[in-house]
Amino acid sequence: MSDRPKLLARVDLALADGVALLNGPRGIGKTTTLNAAVAQAHARGEIVLRANGACTERWIAGQALADLLASCPGEVTADLRALARPARRGTRTQILRRTGFLGLLARLTADQDVLVAIDDVHWIDTVSADVIAHAARRADDRIRFLFAGQDAAAVPCQASWITVPPMTVCEVADLLAPHRVTERTVSQVHVEAAGNPGVALAVCTGQVRGHVEDALATLTATAWDTVLVCALAARPTSTLLHRSGCSDPDADLEDAVECSLVVVEDGAIRFTPPAAAAVVADLAGAAARHHVHRRLARAVTSAAEVQRHRALSHPEPDERLASALITAARSARRSPGFAAELFLMAANRFPPEKPGRRFDALLSAVEVGVGAGVPGVVAEAARAVLAESANPVHRVRARTALVRHAGQSAPGASDLLAAAEADATDDLASQAGVSLWRAYAATVAADPRTADEEAARAVANAQTIGDTITEAYALALRARARRLLRRPGWKACLDEALAVSLPDTAGHMHLTPQHLAARFATYDDQIDEARTILQRLLGVAEQGPMEDLMSPLCGLVEVAVRQGRCTEAMQHARRAVRTAGQAALSPGPGWYVTALAELAGGDLALARFYAEHGVRACTQDGDVVYRLRNLHALGQTLARQGETRQAIEMLREVQRTEAALGHADPTVLRWQPELVLCLVRVGDHLEAERLVSATRELLDGLGARGAGAGLDRVLAFAWAASGRIDEAIDLVRGAATVFAALGQPLEQGRCLLIEAAVHRRRRRYTAAAHSAATALDVFTRIDAVPWARHARAVAARIAAVGSGVQDLTTTERRVAELVAEGATNREIAQHLYVSPKTVEATLTRVYRKLGLRSRAQLARQLDRQS
Repeated sequence: MSDRPKLLARVDLALADGVALLNGPRGIGKTTTLNAAVAQAHARGEIVLRANGACTERWIAGQALADLLASCPGEVTADLRALARPARRGTRTQILRRTGFLGLLARLTADQDVLVAIDDVHWIDTVSADVIAHAARRADDRIRFLFAGQDAAAVPCQASWITVPPMTVCEVADLLAPHRVTERTVSQVHVEAAGNPGVALAVCTGQVRGHVEDALATLTATAWDTVLVCALAARPTSTLLHRSGCSDPDADLEDAVECSLVVVEDGAIRFTPPAAAAVVADLAGAAARHHVHRRLARAVTSAAEVQRHRALSHPEPDERLASALITAARSARRSPGFAAELFLMAANRFPPEKPGRRFDALLSAVEVGVGAGVPGVVAEAARAVLAESANPVHRVRARTALVRHAGQSAPGASDLLAAAEADATDDLASQAGVSLWRAYAATVAADPRTADEEAARAVANAQTIGDTITEAYALALRARARRLLRRPGWKACLDEALAVSLPDTAGHMHLTPQHLAARFATYDDQIDEARTILQRLLGVAEQGPMEDLMSPLCGLVEVAVRQGRCTEAMQHARRAVRTAGQAALSPGPGWYVTALAELAGGDLALARFYAEHGVRACTQDGDVVYRLRNLHALGQTLARQGETRQAIEMLREVQRTEAALGHADPTVLRWQPELVLCLVRVGDHLEAERLVSATRELLDGLGARGAGAGLDRVLAFAWAASGRIDEAIDLVRGAATVFAALGQPLEQGRCLLIEAAVHRRRRRYTAAAHSAATALDVFTRIDAVPWARHARAVAARIAAVGSGVQDLTTTERRVAELVAEGATNREIAQHLYVSPKTVEATLTRVYRKLGLRSRAQLARQLDRQS
C-alpha cells in the first residue's frame, strides 16, 4: 500500500495557490510525483505544457520555453515559435517573450485550465526561467505551475514547497516486488536507503557503485574531500569534520544529502546505503585514504578511534599495533559494531607466527559483532576461523555464534548446528553450547518437545562442567517449553534460572530468565510487572548489540496494547522495525508487533500489510513462532475488515499448527476468542461453544483472568445470537469488570461493543446507545483510533435504527419485529389476531416510515450486528 495518494492530495492543495515546487534529494521520487500530478490533470481534461530541464542543455537559451511551446495543443503561430529561438537576444526581445508566453497561456484558458509542469527546473536555461517566472507571478487562477527540483530562477518566491517524503517500508516492498527479494531484504533495504526509492533500487539491482559515481560527479572537490572523511570515520559528525580540516563541511553535507549520498540524523552522518562508504573509499585510492586516516587520527578524541585510524593508515602486520587494537576493542564494548571491527582489524595485523592470538581476535569479532549491524565483519571473521583453524572448539564457537546471527531463521541454524555437533564430540562445554542452541532453534520452530529435550541435555552438560551461565539460559528455554506443553516443573526451572547472576547478557537478551519472566507475567495478565521488567531490560539492551533491543521492544508493544497505551505501542513498534532493518534481522517479529499496534491505535490497512508480509517473512525464515503470531494478527485484521471466512482460515491454521506441535497453553497467543467470534458470525454456534469449552479446560489452573474474560466476551456474543439475551448481558458485563480491574481498557471497550450488540438484538436502543457511547469514550481516551472509528459507526447505526423505530406505533413495531424474526404475513396475522390484509397495510406503513422496500431490508435494519 502507498502513501502517494496523500502526497498528490497535498500537491493539489498547494496548486490551488497557483505555484508548487516538489523538493527533495535525488531519487526520492520528485519526477514520479510530478508525472502522477500530470496524469491527474490530463484525466481532469486540463491542458498540460511539459518541459524537462537537462544539465547538458542549460546553456541553450530558450530551450525549455521551446519544449513548452512544442507541447501546446494545435498549431502555435510562427510569432510565438520565434520567441523561443536562441538567436534572439536583448531586453526588448525578452519582454516580447514574456508577454507572448503569458498571452498564449491566457488564450489556452479560454476553454480549459492549464498546468505548466517542469521537471529538473534547476537545469533550465536562464532565458526560459525568466519568462516562466514572469508568467507564474502574473497568471490568473486558471493557470497553475508545478515544478520539480531545487530552488531556481524559474520558481517564484510565492511557490509552495512540498518536500517529497521518504517511502514507507510498505511502499518499498511494493517497489521491490518485481525483483522477488526476500522480506528480510525489503526490511534491510528500506533502512539502508533511508526510504529513498532510487537508492533502494540501486541496492536491489547491485548498482551501488553507479549510484555513488553519479552522485560524486555533482560534487565540488572540497565536498568530495568532506564525503571521503565521512566514509573513513567510524562515527562521522559535523564537529569531527570541522576538527579534521574540512573547509565548509556544513555546506558540503547539504550537497551530499541533496545527491542522496548521506543522511544526517540527530547530528550523526550515515551513508545511503552504508555500502556507499566503501565505494567512496575505493574510488579515492590508497594514498588518499592513508592521508585522511592520518588527519582523523589527530582529530578524534576517543583513544579507540585513534588506534583505528593509525592502523588503517599503516595496514602492514604489526603485533604491537594489533595488541593496541585488542585493548581498544575491549574498551569499546558498549559500541559492539565498532568493537567487532577493531577485533577484525587486530586479527588481520597479527603476524603469521601468532595464529592463536589471531583466532582469539577473529572469534571475538564474530561473537561481539553478531546482531550489532555489521554482518560483513561477522561473515569475514567467521569464514577465516572456519577456513583456517584446526581447533574444533574454535569452529564450534564460530558456528554457534552464527546461529545467533541467523536469528529467527531456523533453516540457516540447522546446517550450522549439524556441523557444530560434529566438532563438539570431545568437549562437554561445546556440547552444552550446541544443545543450548538446538533448543533455541526448536523454540523458533515452535517445537517445544524438542526444545525441552535439547535444553535438558544442555543443563546436564553445563552442570557437569560448572557452567552456570549456559545452565541458566537452558533452564529458561526448558521453562518456556514445559509451560507451553503444560508439563510440570516449568516454574521451578524458571526460578532456578532467575537465581543465577548473569554478569553479561550482551547478545543473549532473548534467552535471559528475566525476559522469560516478563513474557510469563504478560501471559498471566500481570501487565504492570511485565512492563517494569521489560523497561529495565530495554535499558540494559541499549548498551549492547542492536539485536538485544528486539526482545524488550516487542514485549513492550504487546504490554502497551494490553494497557491501552496505543501511542506508546506505535513508537516501540516503529523502533523495532527500524532495529531489525539496521541489524539485518528477520523483520517477522517487528512486523508482527507493528500489526498489533496498528490494530489498536493505527490503521487496519497497514495492520494487514504488516501481518501479511510478516507471515511471508517468517515462512521464508522458518520461524514458526512468529508465523503463528502474524497469522493471528492477520486473522484479527480480516475479521475487522468484514472478511470473516478468510479470517477463519487464518485462525484455523494457527489452531491446526498448535495442535500438531502439542501447544497446550491458551494464554500465550489467545487466538481462540477471535475464532469463536468469527464462527458465530457465520452461524456455526455449536463449534464456537465447543471451542470455548475446550479452551476453558486448558485454562484451568493457570490463573490468567484476562484469558477467561476474553472467552466470556465472545461467549456472550454467541449466547445473544442463540436468544439467551439476559445471560449474555450478565456474562459480558462480568468480562468488562474483569478487564477494568486488570487495567486493560481496549478489551473493556470491546466488551462494551458486544453489550451494545446484545441490547440491539432485544431492541433496547437506549441501552445499546449508552454502551456504544461508553465504548467510544474508552477508545477515544486511549487513542485507539480504529476502535473509536468503529464505535462511532456502531453508535450512528443504533441512533439511525432507534430513531426510525421510535416513529412506529406499538402495532407497527410488533409487526416489524416479527418480520425480522422471519414470520410470514399469515403467521403474524394469527399471532396478533388480525387479518393478513391488515398486516400487509401495517407493513407498508413501516416500510414508508423507515425508508425501506423489502422484508430483507427490514430484517437487516433491525438485526444488523455491530
